[in-house]
Amino acid sequence: MEKKAGEEEDRRKRREQVVAAVTSQEVFRMLHGVLQLNASRVQPVSDVHALLCRTLPPARAAEVLAADWARQLAAGGTALFCVANSANHSCVPNCRFASTDNSHCLSVLATRAVAPGDELLVSYIDENQPYEARQQQLLDKYCFHCTCPKCTAHQ
Repeated sequence: MEKKAGEEEDRRKRREQVVAAVTSQEVFRMLHGVLQLNASRVQPVSDVHALLCRTLPPARAAEVLAADWARQLAAGGTALFCVANSANHSCVPNCRFASTDNSHCLSVLATRAVAPGDELLVSYIDENQPYEARQQQLLDKYCFHCTCPKCTAHQ
């Protein structure tokens, strides 16, 4: 009986140590940083969004879904997606990620022709901003200087 009580006490102490380690300020900051840098906005779509995606060409659907009025129709959240969050940035992206149904999944929508073997590129920021603003935002939030064709042409 004493052995069981001792084992139970050891398990309780280990659980407390794990909880203390996982909820430490350092771990919280690390997880917060990972989410800030890698998370995607998720907006499960309404039936209106789904209808637009089924009836419009993909590039037009991506444009419409990015509009402010379309975003206001959906509840928002943040999620991590292994593939989508691995996409590289370009100020001349060839695709966008969008929630196209109520499955909480992201779909890749080409915004222009993509040849087989081409890298799928997304914009992490509003690519219509001036060069200096784009570079500063990418440096501040993502810690890199963009060298895409649009930025290279500006230099």
